[in-house]
Amino acid sequence: MNGFFAITEEEWIANLERFYLTSALGAAARQTVEEPFSFRATVPKIAEILLSAAALRNPSRRKLACSSFKPDLARSAASNDAAPSR
Repeated sequence: MNGFFAITEEEWIANLERFYLTSALGAAARQTVEEPFSFRATVPKIAEILLSAAALRNPSRRKLACSSFKPDLARSAASNDAAPSR
């Protein structure tokens, strides 16, 4: 069953309460997942990992890689390019 079936007033009330509760829980769960895994949150982490890997591969680039990455700029670019939330 993928919906609500109600005949009596009590069944309608119970179904509406259950719908409201599951909607609220679903919204909270979505926010819990979106915040740490959003584009805005992951871009700086991925950039740091890639720059660290590049620096390990070629130590002479370490100074250049570390000085060229600006986490604040990456965050602002991510927030400008992020898809609108639903």
